[in-house]
Amino acid sequence: MSTSSGWDYPPPPMHDPARPPQDHTSEPVGYNLGDVHFEQPPLPPLQPYRVPMPSPLPSGQAIAGFALSLSGLVTAAFVVTAPLAVIGLVISAIALSRSRRGVASGRGYAIAGLILGVLGLIFTLLVILDLMTGSMTLGP
Repeated sequence: MSTSSGWDYPPPPMHDPARPPQDHTSEPVGYNLGDVHFEQPPLPPLQPYRVPMPSPLPSGQAIAGFALSLSGLVTAAFVVTAPLAVIGLVISAIALSRSRRGVASGRGYAIAGLILGVLGLIFTLLVILDLMTGSMTLGP
């Protein structure tokens, strides 16, 4: 008894009286394509390898705006240093607009400078309002 699935041998030839017998010395029917040649499609041109460029350093303007805004926030209790937050806010806004246009980098520093400048101004205004109401004393 054979364990074959039946696919090991070709099927037996069947004779169809309506069809003439094939000549086994020539090509099978349907394979005569004449002079048609099939070729692979051309390959697309390869793109040159691009070396990733390191991101440019942040601009000095963005860093200066961040530093001034931070110092304005830290020293907001002293009303005299309130212009630091204002100057830092303005410089950070200019640096952010330049980074959006693509002229300079340092967008993160500019955004942080804007946030710290606004917080410094709010804290300075709270200190000024507290001084005006008299609830805070300056002396011992």
